[in-house]
This record gives sequence, structure tokens and C-alpha cells, in this order.
Amino acid sequence: TAYVVSAAAVPVTTTTITGKSKSAVKYFNKSTPKKRKAEQVSSLPLPVDDGLMEWKCPTITGSRNAELECGCDLPHTLRCNIDLHGLLLLADRLRTSPYSISLLDCSLRNVTFLSDAKIFNGVSLHGLVISSGEIKRVHKSTFLGIKGPLKALGLPGNALLSVPWNALSTLGALNRLDLATNKIKALGTADFVGLTNLVYLELSNNQISSISQRTFSNLRKLEVLKLGGNRLGDYAQSLRYLSQCLSLRQLDLTANNLNGPLSAQTLAGMRNLESLNLNRNMIKSIQNKALANFSRLVSLSLRHNQIDVLQDHAFYGLGALDSLDLSYNGIVAISSSSLQHLSRLTVLDLTHNFLRALTSDLIAPLPSLRELRLAGNDISIVARNAMDGARELQSLQMQDNPLSCDCSIRPFAEWLQVSQLHSSLTASCVTPPRLEGAPLLQVPVETLSCDMDNVEKDNANIMQHLETFAKPN
Repeated sequence: TAYVVSAAAVPVTTTTITGKSKSAVKYFNKSTPKKRKAEQVSSLPLPVDDGLMEWKCPTITGSRNAELECGCDLPHTLRCNIDLHGLLLLADRLRTSPYSISLLDCSLRNVTFLSDAKIFNGVSLHGLVISSGEIKRVHKSTFLGIKGPLKALGLPGNALLSVPWNALSTLGALNRLDLATNKIKALGTADFVGLTNLVYLELSNNQISSISQRTFSNLRKLEVLKLGGNRLGDYAQSLRYLSQCLSLRQLDLTANNLNGPLSAQTLAGMRNLESLNLNRNMIKSIQNKALANFSRLVSLSLRHNQIDVLQDHAFYGLGALDSLDLSYNGIVAISSSSLQHLSRLTVLDLTHNFLRALTSDLIAPLPSLRELRLAGNDISIVARNAMDGARELQSLQMQDNPLSCDCSIRPFAEWLQVSQLHSSLTASCVTPPRLEGAPLLQVPVETLSCDMDNVEKDNANIMQHLETFAKPN
């Protein structure tokens, strides 16, 4: 079982030494609490042992009524596979152990209700993960009395029907919360009351379809919010309430059944957002100025949608954008106006669309472009001036495109031979028959010949057809 709240979430200040003992590597804290000021002790990532005492994994043994399977795969991290009786016994053992732990990761068996109050009373913990696959409810006082204070809590992979807000409300020091893969259906007004220090919130793979207007109103420090794999498309108006997270930097809305156009009304502006993930939805187009109020956005991903239209000025206001992923959509053509305002874009991914031609409209508006991914399209022609603006381009991927290797593609072939590309995966020729299957880079330029009258006529017809597709409805 993989947990989001992990040892990495509660870092440990350790060092390694070698000695004559049976174990080659030992862990201990560098300094003693006596050398720290009182105000610093409360902010330490770990309860501090005597700096002269070598840290060891606590010895946890079971009893007649409780089975305990525990071990340490990382320093200051204890993982246990137990039942509810074993959990109570484990807490007793930890209260008397001379060796502190920072993260306790428990897999419970046959538990649907954490019914005991103050299970971990007096136990020093900074991170706690509890998962059984079956927990539906949590006693309001379950987490009371934990010494530490608790910084990270995970209840992933359970059967919670709602956020256990009354059990969480007393954990004011919490900065990471993982409730992924439960059965939560809605987020209420009081769900995160008291969690004013929360920085990371994981709610992926639930059944959330609505968010109350004030759910996130007190989460002023929240930087990462993961909501992938929910049903927010059922009540898309809820998305506008996310703007209350004033410090939000990363937002994941993967696979939420979001449909229709992406417009300025879909998401309210988030002035500090840097990463937005809208993969695997059913978005059909990107409208004019859809994300104009996301001025600090650096990464935008729209993989696996149904986008076939990019309106002019679709990315207006995204002057800081560095990476744009539009792969696995239905885009046939792109006008130069669609990609305007992306002066800092370095990576553009259009893999597996239906582009039929590579033109200057795709590259000229992007002066900083370094990586262009066009694999798996229907590109058969490359315009003579297509690469004129590709001054910073370092990587070009064009495999799995049906290139027509005649005289019209000669300027592109010549450009490839003299370019400074670090990586070039080019398409193979499909026509004429004598060059079928040949990689373009291996075809001598002088063999790229044709009947100019027929080629110019055919290409003119194709370009006229593409211009029609590129025009917004």
C-alpha cells in the first residue's frame, strides 16, 4: 500500500555512522535538546532522543488478545499490521519506549469504526497513517492527547462517507492531510475548521460532487489541493469556491467529468496558482481568455480531453506559462492567434491529435519554444516557412506522421540537417511509394522531387481546408 503521508512528509534530521556492531548503519540525532532554545524545540520535526543514545527501532511485542507485526524500514518510521486490540497495545508500548518515532503507519484489520478516545494519548508523533479499507467513522476524540504536535495525518484507502471534521478540528498544527480513496460525497462548511495551518490536502479518488461555499474559507495557507478522480463535473459551480484558497499553487482536477468549453466562468481566478491539471475530462474547447486571471500559471495540462477548437487568444494572460500539454485531443488545426501571449512557453505537447500540417502558425507565436511534441498526428505536409521562428528549439518529436516526402518538404529536410536539435524523432515517409517507410533524415535531399504543378495545387487545397477548421465557431 502506498501512502501519500510518508516519511518524506515528516523529515528527520539524521546522520549515519559505521562501527563494529552487527548493523553497518546506525541513526541518531545530531544534537541534544539542551543546546536548543526553548522556542525552537516545538518546531522540530521529531521528538528528540538523547543525542548520545543510538536510535533503534522500538521492540513491539503482542499478547494473547492482540497480534502485532511491526518493523522499521526507515529511521524513526514504524509500520504495523494489526487489529484494533493491537492498536491499543501498540500505543501502550510506544508510551514506554525509550526510542521515539516520527511516523507511525498502521494497516488495521477488520476495523470499521475508530471508537476509542485518546488512543495515542501521551505518544509523541509527527506523522500518523491509519488505513484498513473499511473505516467509516472516527471518534471525535481519537486523536486527542498526541504529543508532537501532529503535523501529518493520513486516513487513505478507507470507507469514510464524509470528512471526520469533529476528530480533525483539534489538530491545529496539522499541515498535511490525506483522505484519498474513500467514499466522501461532499465537502461541508465545517470540514476543515481549525486546520488553519494546512498546506497539503489530498482528496483524490473519492465521490465528491459538491463543495460548500465556505469549505476552504479558512485554509489561507493551503498550497497543494488534489481533487482528481471525483465527480465535480456534476456540480461545476462548486469549482468557483476554490478561489478562497489564496495561497494555492498546485490544483489537480483530473478525471472529474468536467465537460463543455473551458471558459472564464469555469474557474475563478487564482492569482498564485502555478500548476493546473485538467487531464482526463470531457472539455471540448478553450474559449477566449479562459484563464486570463491565472497570471502566475507555469504548467497547464489538458491531456485526454475532447478539445477540437482553440479560440483566438485562448491563452490570454498566461505570460508565465512554461509547459502546455494538449495531447490526446481532437485538434485539427491551430491558428497563430490561438497561441499568442505564450512568450515564455518552452514545452508544447500536441501528441495524438489530428493535425494535418505543420505551419508557421504553430511555432512563430512561441519565441521561447524548446520542445515540440507532434507524434501521432496526421501531418503530411510541412510549410516552407514552418520552422522560421524555431530559434530556441532543441527537441522535435514527429514520429508516426504520414509525411509526403516530395519537393514540398525539401526546405524542412534541409532545416533538419543543419539544425542544432539535441533530440529529433522525425516521421517516416508514406509517399511516394519509392520512399515509403524511409526516415526523412535518411533521405537524400536531392531525391525529394515532384511535379510542382500538382503538388502546389494539392497543398493549396489542404491549407484552405485547414484554415476553415482553425476558425472559431
